[in-house]
Amino acid sequence: MRLLLRRALQGAGAAGMVIALSSAPVSAGVGTRLANGDGNTSGTCMSIVNAGRGTSVEMEPCTTNAHQGWELVREPHLGGVQILSQDIDAGGRCLTAHGQGVRVTMDRCVSRSTHPGLYAQQVWGPVTISGSWQQLLNYAFVPAGLQCLDVRDNGTSNVVQTWLCGPITGPNIKGNQLWKLW
Repeated sequence: MRLLLRRALQGAGAAGMVIALSSAPVSAGVGTRLANGDGNTSGTCMSIVNAGRGTSVEMEPCTTNAHQGWELVREPHLGGVQILSQDIDAGGRCLTAHGQGVRVTMDRCVSRSTHPGLYAQQVWGPVTISGSWQQLLNYAFVPAGLQCLDVRDNGTSNVVQTWLCGPITGPNIKGNQLWKLW
């Protein structure tokens, strides 16, 4: 999978990209927030709707509420991470992609052996952009299209979806695809 991912990234013009997937363990603690880096959503965090009882996520002002708590868990088979909710109402649910322009949802975390397709939709590859900012590439869409976690309408919406990954260098970096642990 890593070789396939590397070829897909190179084919997309991203040769030389550094992907933080294999060596160091993910150091995200329980209750870590995922903040977005775009102008309109800067300072907002990914949050499960309906106070953690919903199945979709949106961008909301950062708080210490449990429905904004996430844990990035290293995934041993594909080399990425699963993003699990730390809200007791959403326990056992993982952030799941469904395709370009479709809202991400919180779905029951599955195993690679029982649900390989859905499992890949729940695996994210952090791509370091600058400092602590990263794109989160979803593995279900490699190599067909590089889909990243994205705030809809270039960050003017509060809807979280996947969309074609933007450039990782230069003046056209898409801030609505930049995420950091907070």
